[in-house]
Amino acid sequence: MQNQYYSDSEVENLVRDFESCKAHPSAFNHRAHLTTAVWYLTRLPFAEAHERLRTNLQRFLQHHKIEGYNETVTLFWLRLVNERIGEAKHDGCAYEIANRVIESLGCSQIIYDYYTKERLASEEARGGWIEPDVKPLECD
Repeated sequence: MQNQYYSDSEVENLVRDFESCKAHPSAFNHRAHLTTAVWYLTRLPFAEAHERLRTNLQRFLQHHKIEGYNETVTLFWLRLVNERIGEAKHDGCAYEIANRVIESLGCSQIIYDYYTKERLASEEARGGWIEPDVKPLECD
């Protein structure tokens, strides 16, 4: 796998740069989003991880003057990452779990297996969780 992580400190630095808004928006790509979700979910209960990710994503976007936070997209990926963590052995380090999650969910287009672009672009999806319209999401 290309671009894999080799230590928890590498993952922690990515999360710290994201939280402090030091990361350039182009560096905070899908892989980085998944990695951050892994970091939070391996350290916090789901509800706290969700709140922390939402708050930090909104601050990051605002800091970089980017519009487009979408609560449904955030929760979709958080739920899938949480499911993959649950399937994984819990004896792994965060970087090992992140590498497995990225290998499994690294294609950002997976979301369109569940949602149409129109549904995801809706105000309703941006503001809160909406159920998929292509096929159900069967994880929690």
